[in-house]
Amino acid sequence: MRNPKHIKKILIHPNSTHIDDFIILANQLSKNFEVFFFNWNKSLSLHKKRLKKDIKIITYNNPIYWNISEYLKNYSSISIFKKSFLFIKDYFCIKKIYQQNRFDMLLANSDRDTSILLNLCKQAKSTKSKVILNCNSRCADIETLVYRRINNRGFKFVKGNIFTKYFKNQFIKFSNDNLISFYPISELFIFKVLKLLPENPWVIGGGNSDYVFVENKNIKKYFINLKCRTKKLISIGSNNSDILHSEIKIDELKKKLKLKNNSKILILLLSHFYEHGDLSYKEHKSHILEICSFLNKIKKEGRFQILISLHPKQKYKNYKWIENELK
Repeated sequence: MRNPKHIKKILIHPNSTHIDDFIILANQLSKNFEVFFFNWNKSLSLHKKRLKKDIKIITYNNPIYWNISEYLKNYSSISIFKKSFLFIKDYFCIKKIYQQNRFDMLLANSDRDTSILLNLCKQAKSTKSKVILNCNSRCADIETLVYRRINNRGFKFVKGNIFTKYFKNQFIKFSNDNLISFYPISELFIFKVLKLLPENPWVIGGGNSDYVFVENKNIKKYFINLKCRTKKLISIGSNNSDILHSEIKIDELKKKLKLKNNSKILILLLSHFYEHGDLSYKEHKSHILEICSFLNKIKKEGRFQILISLHPKQKYKNYKWIENELK
């Protein structure tokens, strides 16, 4: 039984895309809690110096995920036998980490995406510690998830049978009675034996989690439509929005970027379908050209200055051409 007077322990599992948010959370929480930072891919290692010195770092290396930029390549090249070994290793190693530390809370980005996350959430629930998901953006919709599985990961549509009925929550009907699973079929057996499968893997919050923090009421409705339980969802706002409103001074920004004082600023946040492998570069560029065409039309109707905001995964060299399109 836990001593109620002990300093509570929080384990933080960040994702690499929104690392800034998790570092801010870790540093703030360390004022009142004992914080552990779960370093599960090498890109996170670059940010260790940004954490306060009293935050403990747990480094765990599963080669499937360690080089996250090569994830899809690694995932398809590793045999099912090696994957099975690595998933079973995850189970026992993460169980040992929990036994040694007895965390009171797990703060993560998801409860479904990797064997590591599935095991962390499973152990948290087994030890009756709370699992809170900090969702920094919308999770992918069903069509996008299906598209990625068919086009990037070699999944195949299947027809309904005894097997799909047994794993009914893990499959989704997409078109013409075709079914597709969230996880590769070979891995369903492993995760089933280890009791790791989420109740509903098609939405963040559909697994072993207690609360899902989302940015606003619209995103909350979006999660509910994907069948995330309403009682799990809490709208808390966005740290990025707070920074945008409180710290960015428009006059200074215009001066730095040499923009006209009387101009209105329109910020274009580009999708990263190409970086996720959802579209070829040619298809992705075609979509952006359509957006540029629309923006050029509205530029003529008012004094707009357009700024391009790239996702952390996007490289400037792949998008430099947009500057000429929007002149």
